[in-house]
Amino acid sequence: MDRALEHVLDEMKQVVTRAEALLAESGERLGDARAGFAARLRDARDTLADVEKDAARRARRAARHVDDYAHDNPWRIVGLGATIGLIIGVLIGASARRD
Repeated sequence: MDRALEHVLDEMKQVVTRAEALLAESGERLGDARAGFAARLRDARDTLADVEKDAARRARRAARHVDDYAHDNPWRIVGLGATIGLIIGVLIGASARRD
């Protein structure tokens, strides 16, 4: 799952949890407004769960596609890894020479 999406989901979970705690503390003082807020909060939690499931499903699908590509094209993956390693080595070497 993308880090930004994970961060948003975590933030949303925290907001929902805090709202539930606030709702529990409010007692009966809020009456009907409390019931409406509780219903919207349940809807938000359900929506958040759906978004989380969808994101996990998409991440699994993407991982499956990457795995299939790697099995179908192993030498491309090896070449890509070697190229990335070479670039990192050159950058580290250039950085060490400057110091």
